[in-house]
Amino acid sequence: MGGFWSSTVTWGVLARLVGGKLVGILGSSWFTARFTRAHLNPQLSWLDIAGVGLLGGIGFTVSLLMAELSYSSPSHLTDAKGAILLASVVSCLLSALAFGVRGRLKLRVAR
Repeated sequence: MGGFWSSTVTWGVLARLVGGKLVGILGSSWFTARFTRAHLNPQLSWLDIAGVGLLGGIGFTVSLLMAELSYSSPSHLTDAKGAILLASVVSCLLSALAFGVRGRLKLRVAR
C-alpha cells in the first residue's frame, strides 16, 4: 500500500476527480449565472450546486476506460484504478456532507 499513497498518479487522479469536478461544475454554474441572463433558482443555494459538483466525482465508468487507454504501465494502471474508486467514495461522502449541512440550514431557516 505504501506505493499507492506515494504515487503521483494516485494523487493526480484524486485531485482531478474530486476537486476538478467541483471546480468545473461550480465554476461554470457561477460563470453562467454571473455573465448571462440565467439565474439560480431561489429555492437553491450555491451549497446545493457545490454538492452536485461533488457528486460529479462519483462517475467512474468513463474514468476507468480512460485509465485503461492512458496507462501502459501495470503499476500506474493499478494506482489509477484504485484512485478512481477511492475518489468515488470520497466524492460520495463529501456530497452527503454538503447536502446534510444544506438540509440542516434549510430546516433552521424554516423554523
